[in-house]
Formats: sequence, structure tokens, C-alpha cells
Amino acid sequence: MPSLLQENSKLISKALNAVFFGEKWLDAHEEEIKSLPDLNAHYKACYLYAVTGNVVKSRYYADLMQNCYLREDGDFRTEEESKGWDSLPCSPANRYVYPNGWIVTGLQRAGAYYTAERGLGFLLKMRDSGTGAFYSRYDIVNKLPNTSYVDTSSTSSAGLAMLACGQKEYAILAGEFVLKILSCQPEPGQYYFSSWITDKGLHTDVFGDEDQNSVYGRKQYCLNLKGDPRSELIWLLGKPMKFLCKLYDLTREKRFMDGAMLLFNYFELMDDNKYDQLAACKIMWGGAELFRHSAEDRVGKAVCRIMEAICDAQDPSGAWLHRLWYNDLKDQSLAMSLDCVEEMCLEITDVIFDLS
Repeated sequence: MPSLLQENSKLISKALNAVFFGEKWLDAHEEEIKSLPDLNAHYKACYLYAVTGNVVKSRYYADLMQNCYLREDGDFRTEEESKGWDSLPCSPANRYVYPNGWIVTGLQRAGAYYTAERGLGFLLKMRDSGTGAFYSRYDIVNKLPNTSYVDTSSTSSAGLAMLACGQKEYAILAGEFVLKILSCQPEPGQYYFSSWITDKGLHTDVFGDEDQNSVYGRKQYCLNLKGDPRSELIWLLGKPMKFLCKLYDLTREKRFMDGAMLLFNYFELMDDNKYDQLAACKIMWGGAELFRHSAEDRVGKAVCRIMEAICDAQDPSGAWLHRLWYNDLKDQSLAMSLDCVEEMCLEITDVIFDLS
């Protein structure tokens, strides 16, 4: 496969510098970060430090997950009856196991097998045997999943954890659910619907509320491919793209590659403003692996364009502004800044690996 970054030496230097300055921001705010109790502030840290090779911080966050957030049922929560997410409560309300997948995958990569195994057990409780997907919601008080809803983001995050932990059968079944969602899209040139009602099918009754912070708003369930990309949750395409590419890497079954390419095709339908917001980072993340396997020039060019835009958007402090939620960096919560820095650094690192 071609090494795209060898042909873009200036970009790789810029990307490595972005990671360097992001890590400097993390170091500069270390004490403030440690004081944040919300799981939302830390759930990507295990993955970040595993892929960037910081073994001391990797162990610190593995211990933090085990000692502060791991609950008796195997879930990771801020408190016994609160997932957390004070700054973005709509996220766990619709994609409860999304952070769990990040945590388990990061723990496994860091070699923290006990905590990863406990977290894996909870994810398996959130699996719907009928669809192969993973439930979107969880009743913390009664410690039971809401079995009515599954979705591609929860399923892809959990599916990546299945792959990391060697659960090939469950990962493949999860991938088949993502392909099923793709095959059922009623208006593929206009919308991408990402949620499924287990006893009915594709969840399309989502219109009327355009507030992206609303638990029941359209944007939580459906990406408008013809709307303004700067206010759309583009990661609804990116996470399953990454998952399907990883499944292809394992199985070499073309159907998974075809599904990932279809998701990329949806991204291509969107207006050029799609490059102007951080939510495109997961297209970069999944697209790098898609290019590695497909060698399609349009994919490689999009990945490089997104990565350059992300590098250019970095503040001199080393942080990033998430324009979906904030207009000014000084108004952005520390937890959100932390989430942005961790995600940009880990995904850029993965992309450099995939494209080198």
C-alpha cells in the first residue's frame, strides 16, 4: 500500500507538532485535570497514553478507571447512580456504552487486563442478541439496559472493544448490524439514520427538534447530509467507518470494506464546510485505515485535508475549540477542552501509524 505521508512530509511534521503541543497543554493542566471528578474528563486517557507510549500516565489512568470509576456491575460511572457528563448530558443518554468502549479498548492496549475484563463483562450485558448490536441506554437505578434502542455509535465503540479483547464472533455480529443499518437507509442522498428500535426497525421518526443538545433532537439520531456540516454530528459516520475497517483488517471480508466506503461516500456528499469542525476527526481516523486498505486517492486526500485543518485549528496554547458547542475557547469547559486535546492527539497518532 502507498505511504501517503511520505509524500506529505510537511504535513506529518505539522501533525507531530500538533500532538507535541497538545501533550504540553495536558502537562500544563495536569493538576486541574486530576481534580475533575467527571468520567467525561478522563475516558479517552487510557487509549491516548497507550498509543503515544507514555507508560507512567497509562498506568495512572488504568488505576484511576479501576479505583474511581469501575462499579460492581462492570460499568464505568462518575458516581454509583450517575454516569456523569455534566457538560454534555445528551451523550450518555443516547450512547451510554460509547465511553465504555473507549475505556476497555484503551485498558486492553495498556495491558490492564483485569479492569478491561470487568468492563468487557458489562458491555456484553448491553448486547442485544437479536440484532448483534449494543443498547443505547441504561437504567442506572435498576441496573438494567433499556432494550428498546440500539445504534451504530454505541455498537461501533463496543465492537472495537470486542476486537481488542479477542471477541471476534461478537465483533462480526456487531459489524453485520452496522451493514444492516446501511442497507435500510430510506434517503441515502439526504440523511443517514443511525438508530434502530429493536421491535420496529430503523428509527426515522426523529424530526422536529434541531437542538443538538436535546436528548430527543434529530441530530442525535440522524445526520443531515445536505445541511450545514458545521452544526452536524459528523462522527455518526466516522466511528462505524473505523469499526468496519478494523473488521476488514481482521476478516478480509469485502462487505465490511464496502460498508466503510459507503460511509465515506456519505461524507463526500456534505458541503465543504465539513472540514471546518472537529467532528470530522473521526472521518480522518477511520479514513486513514480505509485508505490503507483501498488505496483510493480521494480517501487519502480527504484524510490529509482533515488532518491539516485540525492542525491549523489548534490554539497556540495547544488546545482546540469545539465549535459545535462553544464560540470561544475561554468559555469552553475544561472537561471539553481535555476531551478535544486527548481525541485529537490520539487520532492523529493513529493516522500517522496507518498512513506511514
